[in-house]
Parts: sequence; C-alpha cells; structure tokens
Amino acid sequence: MSTDPARPQQFDIVVERFPERAVAKLVGELDLATAPQLRELLATLTQSDVLHITLDLEELTFVDSVGLSVVISAHKRLASAGGQLLIEYPPARIRRLFTVSGVASFLNVRPPIVTQ
Repeated sequence: MSTDPARPQQFDIVVERFPERAVAKLVGELDLATAPQLRELLATLTQSDVLHITLDLEELTFVDSVGLSVVISAHKRLASAGGQLLIEYPPARIRRLFTVSGVASFLNVRPPIVTQ
C-alpha cells in the first residue's frame, strides 16, 4: 500500500486478447481504489464470451481484501460458466496472502502454491 497519502495509486492493466481467452498483466497495487478497474475489465471480457482468463501478477505489488474479492468472484463466475481463471507468477507476498486467506486451496495458481 502507498506510504505517501499524496501519491496517487499506481495501477495498470495490460490486456492481450485471443479467441475465447485473454491475458491481463496487473501492475502496481490492487486495492479499494483500483479494484473496480479489474472488476470492470473482467466483466467486459466475460460478456464478450472470454471464458479463459489469465491474470499475470508478476508486477503486482499489493492486494487488499477488496482486490482479493474481485479475483475470487471472477474465479467463481468463470468456473460456473465452464471457464477458468488462471493466476500466474504472484510475488511471494501475494502468494502468502493466498495461503493465509485460504484461497490457495481453490485458485489455479502457477507455479503452484505448496501448502502444508
């Protein structure tokens, strides 16, 4: 999360679309202020019959509970439509969030999160 309240939230989504699938690279902080951008993108993709979405998190630096809820909702929506949400390359901090919150048990993350 930003330590300087005067600094605007830094967040970007770079999307590559293919027939019936898309890859969205998330850059920066996914939080209360930026989660609506991801929610809108995912809704637009699923309304366009994109059922297989990959979220590349390699350059994501922070996720709060609102951002996590957007990811979980997308996972459930795609699964119920016969699609899949794939999470790729989450940094260690975000992998830990997935493990501690329990979502590592049902999200499709690559490389896989090993829980004990």
